[in-house]
Amino acid sequence: MSPKSRLLAFALTGLAVVACRRSAEGERDEVGQAELHSARRPVEIETRVIDETHDRVAIVRREQLELLARLRAEVDALDHELVGLDGRGASAAPGAERPAAIDARVHALLERRRQLLDDVARIERADEHGWDELKARIEGDLAPARRGRI
Repeated sequence: MSPKSRLLAFALTGLAVVACRRSAEGERDEVGQAELHSARRPVEIETRVIDETHDRVAIVRREQLELLARLRAEVDALDHELVGLDGRGASAAPGAERPAAIDARVHALLERRRQLLDDVARIERADEHGWDELKARIEGDLAPARRGRI
C-alpha cells in the first residue's frame, strides 16, 4: 500500500470516528431535550375504577382467568402423571413393549390433555358473547377430573 493510500485510509477512518461521535452526541442531546420537554408538561393520568359487579366484560374476564388457571393446573397434573407412566414403561427390560394397561392410560391422558388445551385456546379467543355457554361446556370438561375419572 502506497503512503498516499495509507494517509487517505487513515483520514477516512478518522472522519468516520468523528461522525459517529457527533451522531451519538446528537442523539444524547435529543433525548435530553425530550426529557426536559416531558418534565415540563403536567402528567394527566386518567383513572377509572371498574365496578365488577356491574361491568359484564370485567366479570367475564375474571371468570376466564380463573377457568384458565384451573385448566392449566389440570394440564400440569396430567403432564406429571404422563411422566410417571413413561418412567414405569421405561423401567421394563430394554426392547420390551409397554404393558397394554399403561399404553391405554397414556393414550387416555394424552386425549384428555389435548381436549383441555383446546379449551384453553377457546377461552383465549372468547369474548363476553356466548361466554356462559362456553363456560358451562368447559366446566363439564373439567368435571371428570373432579370425580377421578379419565
